Amino acid sequence: RNNAKSSAGARGLMQFMPATFAMYGVDGGGDGRASITDAADSVHSAANYLVASGALDGADGVRRALFAYNHALWYVNDVLYYAAAYSGANPAE
Repeated sequence: RNNAKSSAGARGLMQFMPATFAMYGVDGGGDGRASITDAADSVHSAANYLVASGALDGADGVRRALFAYNHALWYVNDVLYYAAAYSGANPAE
């Protein structure tokens, strides 16, 4: 677990900018508050952000949401590659 602040100011496990977390942060751990440094809150907040960014709108929506989360095509491709590998699918297909 790395909750260090990035050089850009992002914090927590999912590296949220504080203003973004203020908008999309949720209480994923069930303790009554959303904390940028709590792992459960951070992961659930990332899911909340991805859904708000269109992740439920099919394959293209997932790509757009991932790109909104991190504006780098290599990041989008890496996430999709590893998701396919973890699912048991052949990532090369």
